[in-house]
Amino acid sequence: MHVITTPRDGVPRVLSSTPEISAATRTLASGHGPIAIDTERAPAHRYDDRAFLIQLRRHGAGTFLIDPTVEPDAVEDMADVIDELSWLLHAGHSDLPALYSLGWTAPEILDTQIAAQLLGQGQMGLDPMLRRYLNLSLIKDKGAEDWSIRPLPQEMLAYAALDVEFLHELIAQCHRDLAEVGRTEWYRQECEYVRLRYGHEIPVPEWTDLKGVDALSTPAQRSIARELFEARDEVAYSRDIPPHHIIRDPDIIHLASNPQTAQREVARFAQKKGRNYPYARLLKDAVTEAPRHVQDPALVRSPAPASTMPPFKIWQDEYPRALEIFTVLRSNLATAAADAGLRPDVITPVRNLRALAWDLATRIPGPSVPREDQYLDTGTGQDTGTGQDTVAEFEQAAGATLLALDCRPWQITFILDATLPAILQLLRS
Repeated sequence: MHVITTPRDGVPRVLSSTPEISAATRTLASGHGPIAIDTERAPAHRYDDRAFLIQLRRHGAGTFLIDPTVEPDAVEDMADVIDELSWLLHAGHSDLPALYSLGWTAPEILDTQIAAQLLGQGQMGLDPMLRRYLNLSLIKDKGAEDWSIRPLPQEMLAYAALDVEFLHELIAQCHRDLAEVGRTEWYRQECEYVRLRYGHEIPVPEWTDLKGVDALSTPAQRSIARELFEARDEVAYSRDIPPHHIIRDPDIIHLASNPQTAQREVARFAQKKGRNYPYARLLKDAVTEAPRHVQDPALVRSPAPASTMPPFKIWQDEYPRALEIFTVLRSNLATAAADAGLRPDVITPVRNLRALAWDLATRIPGPSVPREDQYLDTGTGQDTGTGQDTVAEFEQAAGATLLALDCRPWQITFILDATLPAILQLLRS
């Protein structure tokens, strides 16, 4: 095992001026193949998850380290080239919002972590993948450092450059292995799903995003939560510090849960933080301000979306058929996944199996299910049964449910092939 500590061509210097970034862009444009991209961010030290360093590497061009904070317009102009190239990433879901916030847009992504999942390796980090596929190792010990500091130490720059150093070799090996097991199309669908789901700018935080806010039912409670959130957000943004350094989400929810004691609880909270806690007045003023806005219609909690699926914990007693279907779904999918060398949650999470089980149980509540003789006649395409849904229609309905649950086509096919015969046998029994 060869431990790599320095890039092959040495540690690139950080480029920050418009002329430097423009020259790098031209060089990248002259290269060939996909462009390997990574970001270094500092959410534990700064207000949000924006990029403080961008690493780029392309065959025929080399590796570039870009500081996006000095000349953001020059970085945005790189889109003229970057947006025309396939992006090669590792765990791209974590980088895409920061990259889109630069004004870039990926036409296609290639993700080495997704490849590892579909090859049965789980959600592997970069170093374990390099160990397995290239017999190389990186020392991954600086991801949580403060990447907003300037100047960045040389060892951090080396660490950053190495994150894109071997991605091209790694993806080439992964592509060969995916083709060998016939999963290239699966991989394409998964990469496109990640691109569409995470290809957006870093979202603006909203008070309604507070974890636990839906437990606050009254306008008085929700007004306190909103005032505390907005006071926290304004200060965190202006000082470029993580909001949780001021007050954590669970503490906001706790303080808002009882408006009658909120003032007293704020004082107690500040006292626990110590004499040097600088935000006691901020929080006290927010709680004081909250009662003035309780009539705001925006504070009225929206009705919870109607859900036809009851809590899973009561299925055994009240919905045994749904539980029986779910058990068969989970068991048969686990067997098929093991045969394919995959973890079941790579194919679909358990919550989707529950939703499918409930849909099937309510769609076919009694013994009236497709019979073995109810297949479409291959010559006429007509129902050979007695008017009930054909097996093909049953399969189509199950597929539609999975599609509505955001399953990709390959997952739908895998799930139905693995489970449908057993489900039909169960429902006919």
